[in-house]
Amino acid sequence: MGTAHGGSNPPLGAMIEVEIRARLKDPKKFVEKLESMNAKFLGELIQSDSIYAYEKPGKPIKENGIMARIREENGKSKLEFKEICREKCAGLEIKANISNKEIAKRLLSKLGLNTLCEINKKRRLFSIEEFEISVDNVEGLGDFVEIEKIVENDDESEAAKNSCIEFLRSIVGDVKLEGPYGDLLLEAKKWR
Repeated sequence: MGTAHGGSNPPLGAMIEVEIRARLKDPKKFVEKLESMNAKFLGELIQSDSIYAYEKPGKPIKENGIMARIREENGKSKLEFKEICREKCAGLEIKANISNKEIAKRLLSKLGLNTLCEINKKRRLFSIEEFEISVDNVEGLGDFVEIEKIVENDDESEAAKNSCIEFLRSIVGDVKLEGPYGDLLLEAKKWR
């Protein structure tokens, strides 16, 4: 897969984020294991995400589609655009701080994007080696871990995904990967 500008490298200012996600049975035990590995604790965040896409509300974002997100994090807001690539666990991402989220919402509406869902979570952030690790408690879904690695081009995505999986397996053993929180929330609402 090429990037938005047709090459194998992202445009200036964008990055390719490779991330995997899995449910955690015991987040306390997982954090203790990270600490025993000398992972650096980066802080705790309260995040509230409003997810926007061209899809109709209640429908998941199509594969290789683009989503927009307004993220409120500890009193600050960001506007982010992200490519959704579930199979590769990787996609382009670009983000910018915003001073007025209401104007950002109006702009996204004028672009034809619909509000798909709201995701609220408490996140504990760690780093170790080349990985950023998020231990999340997601409202309505429970406890998860995300392992993330940033790469410069698509050619590195598969190897980065595999290294994220191997790192997670080294801590929890066999693991079932989960999709994006938005997909999980939409799926959970279907069965209520």
